[in-house]
Amino acid sequence: MLRYLILGLLRGGPARHGYALMKEYRQQSGIEISIGNVYRELQRLAAGGLVRAAANPPGADPRRVPYEITPAGSAAFAEWLSTPTAGQVTECGSAFAFRALFLGQEDPAVGRRLITRWHDDLTIRRNALQRKSESPRVSPAAKALLTRRLRHVAADLDFVGELSSAYEDWAASSKATSSRSGKRRSAPPRADVQPDASRPFRRSTSPRTGQ
Repeated sequence: MLRYLILGLLRGGPARHGYALMKEYRQQSGIEISIGNVYRELQRLAAGGLVRAAANPPGADPRRVPYEITPAGSAAFAEWLSTPTAGQVTECGSAFAFRALFLGQEDPAVGRRLITRWHDDLTIRRNALQRKSESPRVSPAAKALLTRRLRHVAADLDFVGELSSAYEDWAASSKATSSRSGKRRSAPPRADVQPDASRPFRRSTSPRTGQ
């Protein structure tokens, strides 16, 4: 999933080196990631044609190579963003929170469609697990495991519900601000690491840099 973090950050801004990407993600999410992993992933992305080395600005450290996203990288990121998640948690955070970080790059209609899709996917998963847990052929141990999975899916559904509310608040606020000042949208609320109903999204005050 780290590759999509890098692609998303590059898609939403200018060419940057690995350390700058790590700092930006830490500032936006509050999550620490390994700089070594970032540089290794940049090399893999470059080998796959999803990013490419860019010219260093005058006076920059020549040891730090900035990278920019390619059209193939933008297409790969867009496909990933619209792909259903499995609710997994990685070094970079939960799958939902990770995708939510980049919703501000999309048109609000696209953002709403993605959130609705995530909600529908989770609802289907919850209903399937519930049917399995109610089967008379399920052993007590299997039933306990299914109940545990149901709790996780329920937590993810709560998270997506909070995300939807926070996104609508942000979209309305950004639209009002844009109509008054003519400025581009600011970044959407920050996604927490875990889908936790007790920790609402925070609104970022940093403007999103266009590509």
